[in-house]
This record gives sequence, C-alpha cells and structure tokens, in this order.
Amino acid sequence: MMKIMLALFSRQWILATLLVFAGVLLCFRLGYWQFDRLKQRRVFNEHVASVWNMEPLNLNNPTA
Repeated sequence: MMKIMLALFSRQWILATLLVFAGVLLCFRLGYWQFDRLKQRRVFNEHVASVWNMEPLNLNNPTA
C-alpha cells in the first residue's frame, strides 16, 4: 500500500494525482451547490403555492 502511495506522488504521477484530487473536490462542491439549488427551489415553490392560494383580487371594487 505504501508503495502505491509513493508511486502516486512521484514526479511521473504528481500532475495526474493533483488533477484527480481537484476533480474530487469539484464534485463535492457541485453536490453542495445542488443542495443549495434544491433549497432555493423549495422556497420558491412554497411562495408560488401561497400566491395561488390567495383570494382573487376583485378589480370591480370601487374602494381602491
């Protein structure tokens, strides 16, 4: 196992190893971004549902 780790961090493989680590970090960050988007979408959907459930506006009411 140690031999493999040393091989991955050798001069020959250091760039590939860093790119893989960067890819993993990017995937984690995109996952958190997706959770944030889901939260925003749920808040928006709640707002739309509350607007749909409001009483209709009577435009014929002269007390405006």
